[in-house]
This record gives sequence, structure tokens and C-alpha cells, in this order.
Amino acid sequence: MMASKLVSAMVWANGVAASNAIKGDGLCPNSKVTSPQSDWLWDTSAEKYYSCSAALPVTRGPWEVQNNAQQCHGDPTSVVIQANGDPQCLATQMSKCKFNMRTLTQLDFDITLQNCHGTWAAPLWLTPDNWAGGGRSGEIDMVEMCPTSVFASNWAGMVPDIGQVQKSWPYSADSFSGHVTMVIDEDGKVSVNLCKSVGEECAITNGGATYPNIYASNACVRGDCTYKFVSDIWNGLGGDGGYDGCTGVPGLPGNTTTGSQCAFSIRNIRAQASEGAFPSACSALISGSSPKPNPTTSPAPAPSDSCYDGEPVTCSDGTHCAGGECCRDGSTCPSASNSFKSCPHGKLSDCTR
Repeated sequence: MMASKLVSAMVWANGVAASNAIKGDGLCPNSKVTSPQSDWLWDTSAEKYYSCSAALPVTRGPWEVQNNAQQCHGDPTSVVIQANGDPQCLATQMSKCKFNMRTLTQLDFDITLQNCHGTWAAPLWLTPDNWAGGGRSGEIDMVEMCPTSVFASNWAGMVPDIGQVQKSWPYSADSFSGHVTMVIDEDGKVSVNLCKSVGEECAITNGGATYPNIYASNACVRGDCTYKFVSDIWNGLGGDGGYDGCTGVPGLPGNTTTGSQCAFSIRNIRAQASEGAFPSACSALISGSSPKPNPTTSPAPAPSDSCYDGEPVTCSDGTHCAGGECCRDGSTCPSASNSFKSCPHGKLSDCTR
């Protein structure tokens, strides 16, 4: 997010929901919101960020950050964050899946937003290990509400003389479901486009956000071009210059969006990158790959003729499902009832008794 900087010290391993109760209606289409599963790629711990403080005094701390993130069942790349209406700093990151930006050629993901107009939120952004210089830092805010009335893609600020173009999207952050495609060409030009076609790549047009050469940013010139994924909602009582700039009250703390119920999900993150760009534990991010079941914690595949309606089973693509859900490949869960018809490819196998 704009002018945000990570402090490596860990704050606390917060209270991620312990149950798998269905929450967040509509945030996980054809699935459900669950507590993090064993193969989830996001962190369950919390770290300090200068961008937001949920307590007073707000001048240089304390920088209280909570990680209440959850996931969409069966998708280890997904992240769901929901505000509760109080002053909050909510964030998680994918610290074990760092990558070198020079290895990445394309990134795709699905997104759903609910009630986020007026709240500073960045459902998915990329921050370099070496962060310096605002708009020259190399930060990529693929989706961000900054200022809070704008649904945008930007670069932690604007530096017109290096040719940056940010984009305000003509959609409502209170009710949106769609897709984001980011491409990087061989010269380092980054293009970010957003569209309403869930599950399908967005066309790369002249109307998106662009950064002429990410390799010339401070991230790759002063640093080693290493990046990680971050997802957050900053609805605190104050913060750094980024907080002031995005909440629209420069120099004045306490611009919390009273009663904010901002909630979002990021799903089906897929990267096209050089071989070995991500650690092997992060293979679910690679385009065309499927997460492998964990034999110690994942439900075993049910025999083809012996599962109950709603029983946890393994899809043909290796992901997990239970009853009325779609597998990642679009097929219907083998343990879904025959009346469940919401998946595009129907049942590839049926184990219900």
C-alpha cells in the first residue's frame, strides 16, 4: 500500500478463527470461507507495519496489526479478510513464497469486494524487500482503495517523469467480483488490467495501469528485486504518510471509517514464471499446477462408490472438496448430491451412495 514499510519484528500470532463455519456469504463462490488449512500459503502470524495504528498515541506507534485472515476452502492461494467495524489494522503476507520479479511474466487472480468504498484496503499488492522512494520503490498495488473513495491500481504514489500511469476503475468497491491480470514484458514494463470476467484473463489494453520499467525501480537497482504478496485493510486511528494520504486527512489522525464492514477475497492466484521462481512449497501459485494433497492432514480420496453426500473427498485435480462445491478445475465435487448443478463441467466422478 502507499508508502507502507514493513518492520520485521513479529507482533503476535493472532486469533484466526478456529472453526470451519461458513462465513462471508458470496466471498468464496461455489465454496466457503474456512480457517487456514495445512497447505495455505499465507502467514497466520502478524507483523508490524508503519502504515496503520489501531491505538493512541499514533505518533510512531504502537503499530498494532492483527491477522484474522481466512481462506476459501480448497484454494491454498486464496485469502479472505473481513473488518468488524472497529478501528483495526488487518494484514497478512505470503512470506514463504518470495520471488524475484525478473522471473515473473504474468500474474492472474479472481477478486470479490464487499462494502469497501470509503475504507483504505489493498486486497492484493506486491512489496519489494528493499522498499524506498514511494512511487520509485517498485511497489505494485494491483488493487487498492486509495484515496478511499477510489477503486484503483497504482504504484505507491505517482512519478509522472518516469512515465507511470495509475488507473481508477469504474466499478463499485461495495459490490464487485472480477479478475485481475498483470503482465511484465522483457523490458520490465508492467501492465495491470481489471475486468469482470471471473476465472478468465483480462485483455491487456492501453487503459490499464502501467509502470514503464520495474527493473529500474529502487527495488531492483538498490535491492535484489525480491518481492512478496501482501493483503490488508487499514482502518486504524492513524499511521504514516501513506495512511494520511490515502484516508484523505493529511496530518490528522483518527480517520477511521466508523462501522466499516469491508470484506474481500482473493482467489485462484496463478503466476507464469521461470522454472524455480517460487519455492517448491508454493507450487500452487504456478500457472497450470495443482496443489498436492498432504497425506498426513488431508482427507483421503473416497472409493468411487462409497462416499456420503457432503463427505470430504479429493477432486480429480488433487484439490479437496466436500459436497456442494466446485473443484479448482471446474468439475463438481464427487461427494456432491446429484441435485447440485452449479459447476461448469459437472461431475467427472461420483462416489455418493
